[in-house]
Parts: sequence; C-alpha cells; structure tokens
Amino acid sequence: MASLRSKIRFTFGAKPQREAAAIVLSGAGTETIAIRFKSAYPSKIRVFLISAASTAWTFAIQTDEKAAAVIEFYLIGSSEKAIFERSVAVSAGSSLELSTLFLNGGHTSVQDRSSILGEGGKLRSETLGVLSGEDSIDAVQLVRHAAPSSVSDLVNSLVASDASQIAFDVTGAILKGNAGSRCKQQNRGVLLGEKASIEVSPKLLIDEFDVEAGHGCAIGRINSDELFYLTSRGLDPMTAKRLVVSGYTAPYVQRIADPALRRLVETSLFAKIGGAS
Repeated sequence: MASLRSKIRFTFGAKPQREAAAIVLSGAGTETIAIRFKSAYPSKIRVFLISAASTAWTFAIQTDEKAAAVIEFYLIGSSEKAIFERSVAVSAGSSLELSTLFLNGGHTSVQDRSSILGEGGKLRSETLGVLSGEDSIDAVQLVRHAAPSSVSDLVNSLVASDASQIAFDVTGAILKGNAGSRCKQQNRGVLLGEKASIEVSPKLLIDEFDVEAGHGCAIGRINSDELFYLTSRGLDPMTAKRLVVSGYTAPYVQRIADPALRRLVETSLFAKIGGAS
C-alpha cells in the first residue's frame, strides 16, 4: 500500500494470496482509493466501509492485462448522507468480479461507472441493497464496452422495507467497432412496506452488429402463496418474510470467512429487515 497526498493506492496480484485480503475503512472517506490488480496471481479482497455522519468514498479500480480479480464492497453504518463513487477499467483478457452490499442508513448517492477497454475483458457486477425506515439510494450504473469480444453481466437485487426509497438508473453501452461483445442486465426487487418504493430504469445503447444484449426487471411484493406456505408450517409472518429475503442476502454473507466481520454484517442485516412490516 502507498499513500499519496490525495490518494491511497493498493496493489494486488504481484504475490500469491492464501485467503482474501480485508480492508476496513471508517470516517469521512474523502481521499481517492486506487486499487490495481496485476496479472501474476489471482486476487481477492473485501472492502468494509463504515459510514460516518457524512461520508464520501471514491474508488478507482484497474486490472492489468490477463489479471483475474474478485473484489467485494460492504457499506455499513448510519449516516445522513453518503456518496459512493467508483470507476472501473478492465483490460484485455482480464476478468473482474465485483460484489457490492449497501447496508448503510440515511441517503446514499451512487455513481458506478465501468469501462471494458481491452479485447476479451470480462466484468461481472452483483449489487445488493437492503433499506429500511426512510433510507434512500439513488444509483447510476454505467458499463461501456470499448473493446471487441468483451463481456459484462450486471445483477441488482434490491430490498425496500418501511418507507425506504430505491432508484437505479442502469445503462449498458456497446460502442461501434466492438463486435462479439455481450452485455446483460438483471434487476429484481422486493417491497416489504406499503410506502416503500423501488424504481429501476434499465437501458441498452447498442451501436454495433453481431453482439448479444439484453435486460430484465422484476419488482414486486413477497408472493402471498410463499408466505402462506411458510406460516402454515409454523413460522410467524415476520420470520417468514425474513426467510424469503434471506434468499437475496445469504450469498453475500456466506462469502465472509472472518467470523467477526460476518457477525457485523449479519447484525446490520437483521436491523434492516428484522422489523419489516
């Protein structure tokens, strides 16, 4: 790790990792954090962001050619206002898997922009947002295919309870001259409160032939038949709802190997959906 005046730099992939590296950051988070993945060895890291009253996180992520990397983000804590900005550059022949979990309170503004700059570059990005009370998220996601035979898969899973508000603007763009590329989006959401709201605006901007592109969006309340089945087996309605929502959240929690960090995430999740009406 190197710290410059206005930027903190992390480099991974130059040496082998026995297990995922963990980065825990707290406070106002005003500096830009640059993360670079080299190609010598596969890399995996987990970034835990503990929000302060007012927080601004800015990340610049870059993969070298033929690098293979996994990076997970966990935003936890309570704040009046949080800003999360992330720029991603995927190089030729490299593979990057992003996983992002929004568990922080208050209002969160997200700017998430990714570019696949090299031929054969692959990006998979999974985002889970769990909100309660009067929390809100406004997110803009953009993936640009600026190289041929590039691949992107975006998966957004959103849970809104009480009077929380979620808005996602999701765009995938394949620029001219980048044949053989694939751009896919999946967006799904579940509403747990009468006043809760989830709005997703998926868009595809395609300027090339011989590509594969598609998006889907499904938002609604918990299926009444599922709840009836679970309550008929002895579960109370609140526990039944938490069990259904765990289908969204469990894959993220199960990735955390450190017991203390897992408990922190589980406690935050329970606080968000434990009293969902």
